[in-house]
Amino acid sequence: MSKSENFAGFNLTSSKLQVVEIAVVDNQVELVNVDEAFLNEEINFENDKISKIGALLQSAYEELQLNSNLNPKFVSFCLPIELFSIVQLPLDERLSYPEAIEDFRFQFSILFPYKNNLTIKYYSVEPNALNKDLSAVVFGVENSFLELIDNFAKNNGLKLFYVDNAHTASNLALINSNSVLCKGYYLSIFIQKKIISYNLSFNQKILRMKSFTYNRIGDLPELLNSEFEQEIFSKINSESLSASFISGDEISPSLVSLLRKSLNIDFILFNPFDKLKTRSELFENKFFLKKYNSFSSALGMALRLN
Repeated sequence: MSKSENFAGFNLTSSKLQVVEIAVVDNQVELVNVDEAFLNEEINFENDKISKIGALLQSAYEELQLNSNLNPKFVSFCLPIELFSIVQLPLDERLSYPEAIEDFRFQFSILFPYKNNLTIKYYSVEPNALNKDLSAVVFGVENSFLELIDNFAKNNGLKLFYVDNAHTASNLALINSNSVLCKGYYLSIFIQKKIISYNLSFNQKILRMKSFTYNRIGDLPELLNSEFEQEIFSKINSESLSASFISGDEISPSLVSLLRKSLNIDFILFNPFDKLKTRSELFENKFFLKKYNSFSSALGMALRLN
């Protein structure tokens, strides 16, 4: 008899909880659920108490269970980019990983003195066209949000694997569905409400990742043009990119068209589900058919199987 295990990836935003559930049968992945539930009240992550956020999360999860018959044993979560402090810092190659973490923790205490009790992780970046010295893209998130997710999983009898930020999670889905295109230099842009981030990679290894706020969607072309002229295309022009992708929850065809024209980059609005075996009932699912791009983060987390 074939052994089947279900894994779910959740994407929590200020307004909704999204889920992608997969089943793994004999090492084969099958897509079984794509759904979202709006929260009873929009979350203010800066000011709302953790207990309130937890109650909103639990209510949305219970709604998803009713709507979609979720049955995961293992779960992973991605959180909004705004909860993460992201910075690129020099990396001393003489330091072990734990020593580097402590060094970055000290630097974060200076750079972000208003943030306390952080969990730190980093990706090392080898010397390249943008950075002549060894460096690291470093992420920090307050432990209270990690504890929130851990408690949620325990209270619902779920085994928690990973917690990550929405853009990094989306990149996992991107690589899974577009591995052939993710060679050489490639660019990904992720857009959430009032937050945009970009990630430049080379052969699937991160070179640069930054996030910043915006007020209006119409401001994005100017913001990105200014950023890329300083950080990327001063050394790597658009013709050097093997592919460029755009994803997130604040995406429309008109925005993609605007960014293509203003940045002269042929962005791909990628479908994270297009390489997955899919249960037949999902071909009538409106999220699977029309909002697939906004579920890239949730799928990326679901695919983190170990």
